Amino acid sequence: NDTPAIFIIPARNADVLASKIDDVRDLRLVTTRRDQLREIRITPSNAPELHFVLAEGVWRYADPAATHNADQDAVKQLLDDLYAPADQGAAPVPGRDSPLGNVTIQLTAAGQTEPETLKLMYGLDTIYAVRNNEPIAYRLSDKCFRDLTPLHFQNRTVIAINPADITAIESRHIRPDNATRPTPYPWQLRLAKRDNQWDFAGFDTQRIQNLTTHLNPLRADQWIATPLTFNPHCTLRIPRKDQASIDISIDTEYMTGQYQGQYFKLSRETLEALTTDLRDRDVLAIDDISDLHTITLGDHTYTRADDGSYTVYTPHGNAPFDPQRVAAMFTALAACRADAYAHPEHFKLGTPHTLTFTLAAAPDTPRTLKIWPPSQNGSTRYLAQHNNTTFILTTRDAEKLLWAATDPALMNK
Repeated sequence: NDTPAIFIIPARNADVLASKIDDVRDLRLVTTRRDQLREIRITPSNAPELHFVLAEGVWRYADPAATHNADQDAVKQLLDDLYAPADQGAAPVPGRDSPLGNVTIQLTAAGQTEPETLKLMYGLDTIYAVRNNEPIAYRLSDKCFRDLTPLHFQNRTVIAINPADITAIESRHIRPDNATRPTPYPWQLRLAKRDNQWDFAGFDTQRIQNLTTHLNPLRADQWIATPLTFNPHCTLRIPRKDQASIDISIDTEYMTGQYQGQYFKLSRETLEALTTDLRDRDVLAIDDISDLHTITLGDHTYTRADDGSYTVYTPHGNAPFDPQRVAAMFTALAACRADAYAHPEHFKLGTPHTLTFTLAAAPDTPRTLKIWPPSQNGSTRYLAQHNNTTFILTTRDAEKLLWAATDPALMNK
């Protein structure tokens, strides 16, 4: 009957009855099964329409005249956004179209005749999504659906160069006009094949292999319509067997590349691979610590015997020393490599520490290594020079080499 009554119900039932409408809404943006999806159509209000179809597991442009596939990572990100639930709940549908633009996305599944529709309306920091013209919208953060332009979905493979087709590598670098610190520029080099084999003399084989790996394929991190500024500090030319040479220009400051009139952002890893100095970092060409015979710093001469023992000679005769520090100095010199090459005119050179060393195979032929600490070169790095080749040393190596020069007492502990 209609007589009012009060009764007790379990708490679990009370929680359900107290639910608000937003608590039970389906927050999915789309209901089409992802594994059944076969076609995507994106229609922005202020950009060309995009139409993709899935063929043999690969998303392709529906236009039969297209010569390349869509970028698979970009399509995957779009699908991840579509199949994630609304993260900011529901809201009334905005009363008018967004001045920032709207996008309509249509999804068609296998065997489906009518597509499912999702309309995106962009606000300043919120996106409103409306499913199939429903009277309610779903709010999304602006971290999803960030870029639905044709450039974003363009295949990011700039070019793929088969290493077997490369006959030479030519790299030219200039000093940036706005350089505020010492740089290794300018420099240029050419590495070529002889009888179809690379002539690696004087070059770093690992860096060359890394370069050719990043050219097969060369991938853009992001395509750019027109950069605000583009100053190519590096030009890479790749002559190929029976084919035209490839010319790639790179603005190292803005991590931007250009090939055949198209501009693209480069990842830090790719930028390093394309622009690194390919010269061999093994400046001193010491194969092993056993090749070293003596090291002279100031009036101290340290000698390594064949059995690995050490002695220290001064004008006053043999001196006590710390064998571990002396061994570390020999180890650092044997492993010494250029961290980067440099031009001495970019530094304000003062007085260097001069280290003289001899090899066991040529004890009568001394070689010289000059080292300028930061206080003597006007930078924050250690600068070194050997046989008129100027290069940067790591702080760790430089300090090990200069222990005896900066504080000879350390060697006597």
